[in-house]
Amino acid sequence: MEIDIKFDPAEVFDDISQYLEGLELSGGWEITYIQSGDITKQRYDLDNNLIYSAETLISKSPEDIAEVILDLDSRKKWDFYLEKYEKLQSWGKNLQLIHIEQKYKWPMSNRDFVLVQGISHEPGEKILIGWKSIDYENKPPTNSCVRGIISYSGFIITKVSETISHVTYIEKSDPAGSIPTSLIKILQRRTLNTIISLKEFMK
Repeated sequence: MEIDIKFDPAEVFDDISQYLEGLELSGGWEITYIQSGDITKQRYDLDNNLIYSAETLISKSPEDIAEVILDLDSRKKWDFYLEKYEKLQSWGKNLQLIHIEQKYKWPMSNRDFVLVQGISHEPGEKILIGWKSIDYENKPPTNSCVRGIISYSGFIITKVSETISHVTYIEKSDPAGSIPTSLIKILQRRTLNTIISLKEFMK
């Protein structure tokens, strides 16, 4: 049974896709890592919070890559941060409300997020998969996790040739709670680790 919601999921996803596509084309990025075609970048948003981006080339089609990201059984094999996943509501194949829990290393507690997840297609050319945190009173925080906020995150998968796709992952988030300064750089590497794990899985 669907529960009444206080937001328009289609409008939320439009906001996600416009934000991510705008960032992909924007300047002001500082490259923080580059090796063997894997690149990480960061830049400040208008609110002075950092946005992280990682990109690489994968020898698969956009459709094949998107399937591995969206299929839960596949994702568990490469996304080592994913602890739990639950679909809360669905508005067709390409728009859902989900709850996820992500693993964080000690001394940090795991974080959980309630997210609108959407997918858009430019057939044969580009696929965008995006997420954004949303207030949803039917899935309140619990004592087992810290409720984090993903302002925007997502994959932009663009066809380069018949056998190669360019994959960009962008994230602007607030894991919330108390985070030791010594762990900040480790958290920054999660963006790179996510895309490298995906690339290795698809070889």
